[in-house]
Amino acid sequence: MLLHLSTWLEVETEGFLMNSSTDSENYVLSPDSIKAYRYAVYFESEWLWKEKNSLCRANAARRLAELTAKLAEMEDEEARELSEQDSASETA
Repeated sequence: MLLHLSTWLEVETEGFLMNSSTDSENYVLSPDSIKAYRYAVYFESEWLWKEKNSLCRANAARRLAELTAKLAEMEDEEARELSEQDSASETA
């Protein structure tokens, strides 16, 4: 079963939560932000390299693939928005 990113951040990267509440406004870093996904991909890949159990590595690789796919979509959207802003400022 794959974890939601906010659950992953709570489990894998202590310090992102300011308290034990699960409301997104209580996070230092929004769990749905592009930066949170960058961190998640980074830490999940680190964990994958260190994992010894092959079944756990397979599950981590699946989680990493899911996180990476979402991050790629977010990065693409951000690049398009920046490109649109650049072209709008050039025409103004």
